[in-house]
Amino acid sequence: MGDGLLIAVSRILKGCTREADTVARLSGDEFAILLEDLKDFQDAIAVAERLLDKLTSPIHLEERKLFAGASIGIVFGATNYQNGHGLAAGCGYCDVPR
Repeated sequence: MGDGLLIAVSRILKGCTREADTVARLSGDEFAILLEDLKDFQDAIAVAERLLDKLTSPIHLEERKLFAGASIGIVFGATNYQNGHGLAAGCGYCDVPR
């Protein structure tokens, strides 16, 4: 059941993003999404709100109704990040549970 839930969540994440965006599972139940070519921070917030809406709705799996939660951190890319590790560390400070 756990693997099925992770697959369902990954499909939700992919369905809320565009073809140019990247969805990746980092470990366990942690995912990262890289949004390409955003106009401003509001675009990222709109995607986060869409994700939260979908992820907090019931997920139907093997004739069961499952409920998941999510916390989303947003880091808007900047030139002061030298690599992905710094960017990921910055994201650890901006989780907003729902």
